[in-house]
Amino acid sequence: MPVRTRSILQVLCAVASRPRLWLQAIRSARHIIGQPGASEFALIPADYLRFRLETVSGGSSPDVSATDVVDWLKWARRFRRVVE
Repeated sequence: MPVRTRSILQVLCAVASRPRLWLQAIRSARHIIGQPGASEFALIPADYLRFRLETVSGGSSPDVSATDVVDWLKWARRFRRVVE
């Protein structure tokens, strides 16, 4: 299994095991993908997120660890509650 596929599966499993993060994960994914109807409240612009993912790993197509994604979703969830 390619590293990227394995990384994606690890992230999905990590998020799936944390029901409190599901809604935030959906909001964040919709924002990052840029689908119509995505939340108007953008925590992190998609271009900036892509830039940060690239600079944190030093590559053009970085694999993100499940821990990083879960930590970021927790932060985004807390931040959303403070701002709203």
